[in-house]
Amino acid sequence: MLYDTPLAMYFLSSPYSDPIDPVIPATYAMLAAESLGLGSCMIGSIHPLIRHGAKKFKQHWGIPQKSVNGLVVIFGYPKYRFHKALKRSFAQVVSYDN
Repeated sequence: MLYDTPLAMYFLSSPYSDPIDPVIPATYAMLAAESLGLGSCMIGSIHPLIRHGAKKFKQHWGIPQKSVNGLVVIFGYPKYRFHKALKRSFAQVVSYDN
C-alpha cells in the first residue's frame, strides 16, 4: 500500500478546519522533497482506513480520534532520473509595459 517507502508522512486536520487544509502543507512537503532530489506521491486512500479503524495505530502515533480529513505523502529516491525536459515553443509572447 505504501510501496515500501522509507518515509511516509500523514497530514491531518481538526474537525473544525477546512477540508483542504492538509493538502497545503503536504504540497509544500512535496516541493521541499523535490528540491532535495527525492520523489514523492500523495495518497489519499489511506485516511479512510485510519479514520474508521485502527484504534491502536492512532494511539501509538498520537493521532486524534476525531481526525476528519487527511492524506499520506510518501517519499523516497526515484528509480528513474530524467535529464532532459520537453522543449516547448510558445505560439505568442505578449508583453505589457506600463
